[in-house]
Amino acid sequence: MTGGGRRQTLEVEVAPETALWVVPDPPGPAEVRFPSGMATLDAEARAAVQALAAAAGEWTLEVRGGFSIEGTPDRNEALASARAVAVREALLADGVDASRVRIGPNLPIDPALPPERQRVATLVPVEGAPMEAP
Repeated sequence: MTGGGRRQTLEVEVAPETALWVVPDPPGPAEVRFPSGMATLDAEARAAVQALAAAAGEWTLEVRGGFSIEGTPDRNEALASARAVAVREALLADGVDASRVRIGPNLPIDPALPPERQRVATLVPVEGAPMEAP
């Protein structure tokens, strides 16, 4: 089965002259990690974005930036926003249409996560029509 830009294999049995409609699950949320204090993509993060762009298909993605607790609140919010923008720009460079990538709100701090898991940009598939390009 191919749909939404993804290929998925399913085992099914279909009676003659019947139609089969399969709704694939959306891609799960994905994280792109950043070093402390940075909003540039290193080689590992760049490879992760390239893989996400290849799997995005026709899904609309919302990119949400995150930060760890080091630094001032204003600096952290700006850093989270810059991380989201860096991922969005990389997705566009990898061929994802601008109407299918939007910047969402910054991620809240989750004290249960270690700092390296907070220094991310998270991509979340969203339902609905593509957005107007900014």
